[in-house]
Amino acid sequence: MDLAAQMAAISDAELHIVHVAHGSFSPDAQAYVESSRAGNSHTNEMRARAEETVQRAARRAQGRFPNLPIETEVLYGSAGHVLSPLGAHAGLIVVGTRGHGGFAGLLLGSVSHTVIHEAPCPVMVVRG
Repeated sequence: MDLAAQMAAISDAELHIVHVAHGSFSPDAQAYVESSRAGNSHTNEMRARAEETVQRAARRAQGRFPNLPIETEVLYGSAGHVLSPLGAHAGLIVVGTRGHGGFAGLLLGSVSHTVIHEAPCPVMVVRG
């Protein structure tokens, strides 16, 4: 997050903080979860945690770069496939990795790997 905020500040760009809530929702289910009155306790809790995550990240970035314009968004689905299309409107996507590479990463797939191969803009992978 810190590096993404720094890159946006240096570039005089807006920082768009996105959290992808993990879930295998269909498009109809995603629309249902997005409704503030819909969902069950699990989906509402998931949404609240995701919103808190992006707000905490925004507060941190704003603390370091007070004049940085910041937008936050919560999306649903498979993180790599959800994040990649956002590159159509971005100069750079910064994605973190937990370092779960190797054989396990091969079997389970990798968000950063997917974004690197699918995004139409440069991608920076930061090991966390």
